Amino acid sequence: MAEDTSADRMRHAERIEQALQSSDPDRVLEGEVAKAVGDDLVDFNRKVGPNGATGEVDVETRKAVIEVTTRRMGKSKQIKKLLSNSDLNPSGKPVILFAPYYGRAAIRTITDAGAIVVRTMQELLEVLSKF
Repeated sequence: MAEDTSADRMRHAERIEQALQSSDPDRVLEGEVAKAVGDDLVDFNRKVGPNGATGEVDVETRKAVIEVTTRRMGKSKQIKKLLSNSDLNPSGKPVILFAPYYGRAAIRTITDAGAIVVRTMQELLEVLSKF
């Protein structure tokens, strides 16, 4: 991904603010995660393919792709896609699932696929600091 410009940062800030004001809990959480990664943010809610047909990247940092969910399970297919689809993750960055409500069995499914699961902002920032 190219270096972000001040215009990109402004666009991200506007989209994050819109997400934080959303009535959709997933969108709000995506905005909170994007805001938490701060200056490390590269992209936010990037749709890939015609009208997002290939998929969407919730939050991308310089070193990771982050999928965000309020669900308790069911993100395995999306995680595998983020790990393997070069249109969604052209640099092959590690994939992190931010899932505050995921239980042990659901977490195991994601980690077995090759991604990292975090459940708190503190965990997320600790994991990101290790890349």
